[in-house]
Amino acid sequence: MAAFSYLNNGYKILKNISAGFDTEPSMLQDRLQTLKDTVKTVQEEFTDLQKRSIKQEILSKSESSVIKNGVKFISFDYSKSSFSRGIDVKTMGAIGDEIINSEGNKDIFVLSAGIINSKPVILLQSAGNLTEKGINCSSIAKDTGTVLKGGGGGKTEFAQVGGSDPDLLARAFEFAGKKVLELLSRVQ
Repeated sequence: MAAFSYLNNGYKILKNISAGFDTEPSMLQDRLQTLKDTVKTVQEEFTDLQKRSIKQEILSKSESSVIKNGVKFISFDYSKSSFSRGIDVKTMGAIGDEIINSEGNKDIFVLSAGIINSKPVILLQSAGNLTEKGINCSSIAKDTGTVLKGGGGGKTEFAQVGGSDPDLLARAFEFAGKKVLELLSRVQ
């Protein structure tokens, strides 16, 4: 009797769940897979829309400047943006890549910062031709890491700085910006 009661309770729960999804119990698994696929598609579309919106905000509100010889420097602090919530390092990097690629991967440097999971993060991204002229994101990241009381490193075209104290982000972001501007001003 206990086994029958257990199975009967399980079937009642299954019927209630099925009713909530407007389907028969035998079709519940298919319905859940369809909903799961729909959620994944909507999330991908949302992420794409979010990236385009952030890119537009960066290009319209960033502290963008042309140094010399047409070299552009774009800096953007996500923590001061309406998009600060929900942003992650991967998305920050992808947006920086899109901006650099939109310039033909020439003569542009992108510096971005944000608070991710309550921790400060700074990304440095350089067009390929600037690294050929001596710009090294990894070196700048290591120096900035000391200001952020964390660490930094990466590759010549892309580097990341991280720390544990969000209060140091503004100072480290300013330091990195000055360092990048100094180096870019020397580029021939």
